[in-house]
Amino acid sequence: MGLIKKRNIRDPYKLFSVFDGFMPSAFETFVLLLLFLLGAVLSNVFGLFFPADFNEKYGMLLSYPLMFVPPIIYAMVKARVFLSFPDAKLLPMDSNNFKPFPGWGIALLVSMMTIAGSYLIEIFVYFLPEMPQFLKDTFDALLSEQPFIVSFISVSIFAPILEEWLCRGVIMRGMLRRRKPVWAIVFSSLIFALIHLNPWQAIPAFLLGCVFGFVYYRTGSLKLTMLMHCVNNTLSLILGHIPALKDFEYFIDMLSPWAYTLNYLAFALVMASAIVLLMRIKPAFFQDAREN
Repeated sequence: MGLIKKRNIRDPYKLFSVFDGFMPSAFETFVLLLLFLLGAVLSNVFGLFFPADFNEKYGMLLSYPLMFVPPIIYAMVKARVFLSFPDAKLLPMDSNNFKPFPGWGIALLVSMMTIAGSYLIEIFVYFLPEMPQFLKDTFDALLSEQPFIVSFISVSIFAPILEEWLCRGVIMRGMLRRRKPVWAIVFSSLIFALIHLNPWQAIPAFLLGCVFGFVYYRTGSLKLTMLMHCVNNTLSLILGHIPALKDFEYFIDMLSPWAYTLNYLAFALVMASAIVLLMRIKPAFFQDAREN
């Protein structure tokens, strides 16, 4: 795929093609983050207009997507300006660079990769200092006060779509136009970690973000990284709603040392095998697409 010329006719059935012309520079990435923070402030102000009970149960359905409205508007405007130039070149935000694998096969592969990554990464959080009580109370309130369907929509639908659009589809793709893939993957993962605002979420977000970024670089598919994000968040959400597991924070607390170690080795093998298989895919974003 690489760096391609602008199409004269836009495909209205490609959901993300409206953003194809926006590949942010470092300064534009900084602007995006400021606009995201502005969105967070606006969402909190907006919540003041609703009763406390409504905010506790349904507030996330309004406040979470509102945070992304300012950066989305900025990206749309910048993309339209970019595409107005007759010689504009772009990197499509979403594609299906799956060969030699079928679509269903690659979707299954990256889903297994995500589950394996979630298990492997947990050990990096286990040795952090204990989470402050106010954060525990916040997360517990999200699980207990919100109806499950509200949590599911917020965590398993809104978060994968909006966060992957920002971190992989916009920021990482912009970096790929100018920097080596490894730096684009790492930088977008740092942003992904940063927007989670606490180390207990930021560390696994960074590590999983690197996995998501690797998949995006090989396949060019934002749909796949959204699927991976959804699988990870849904798994956490379901485990958090199982009464028998409420007294456990980590897999290492649930299992015997032998069982945990065997599972760890098995998931490490799954992750390594998935990476080897994905390396068979010719990268969707070529290094010769970089512009200095």
